[in-house]
Amino acid sequence: MITFARPLIALSLGLTIAAPAQSRRVELNDLGREVTLSNPRLSPDGRQLVVIVSRANYADNRFERSLYSVDITTGATRELTPGRRNVGAVEWSPTGDRLAFVDRETDKQPQLFVLPLDGGESRRITDTKRGVTQFAWRPDGQSFAFLTEDEPIERTGEERHNKSFEVGNNTYSDQAASLSAHQWTVPATGGDGKRITSGVRHVVGVTWTPNGRQVLLTVWPKPHSGELINATVVVRDIETGTESNLSDERGFGGGAALSPDGSQVAMIGARG
Repeated sequence: MITFARPLIALSLGLTIAAPAQSRRVELNDLGREVTLSNPRLSPDGRQLVVIVSRANYADNRFERSLYSVDITTGATRELTPGRRNVGAVEWSPTGDRLAFVDRETDKQPQLFVLPLDGGESRRITDTKRGVTQFAWRPDGQSFAFLTEDEPIERTGEERHNKSFEVGNNTYSDQAASLSAHQWTVPATGGDGKRITSGVRHVVGVTWTPNGRQVLLTVWPKPHSGELINATVVVRDIETGTESNLSDERGFGGGAALSPDGSQVAMIGARG
């Protein structure tokens, strides 16, 4: 069980709370007892918090990450994903009755799961070959937008031995061609995903508008790290597929956030 002091719930998520003076020095084995917290998310009604708790497993040489809920009033905690050890991200449903999280099951790509909070087991929503890199609930809670990389082109015949690729505006240490990621949608109950974007460009961020009809996409021209300085934010209509740039300027690789009424967008980018 993890104990959170009630007045310090928020502080304990991002700060190290001073502990009483120790009678001995910290030793290497003490590091194995550290517990770290990440990805805190408040429930829509503000009464609960979910957080990813990470512990070191020295015996198996890995970190194990599980999902916990915290009652804001009482400080009571509950483990929500016992048996899982690779939870990577979590978001509340708009109605607060479900949690969506990404988990990398043993020797598998990270997939999207939904956990009902009124009881029952989590359900896997996606089955992508390259895994889920990001996701977002649609405002009505009926579906998700998610990002996944395209599959590499399968080479046949003599070409299957050809490991060459164009590095492009990327890091010199890459050993394989970078793959573009694109947006898909999938029902919140699972099922077949629907591809939304395509092409050489690389989608690194997705946010729904409040009406659930459009998405804001943070896009690089190519999937190379150096293309960050050329990133743009576009608005895409899910039904018609029409797109428009939010700005003629480039460099907004830090993502975009909408105001609650959807009338304004905050974007992060580099100047100069």
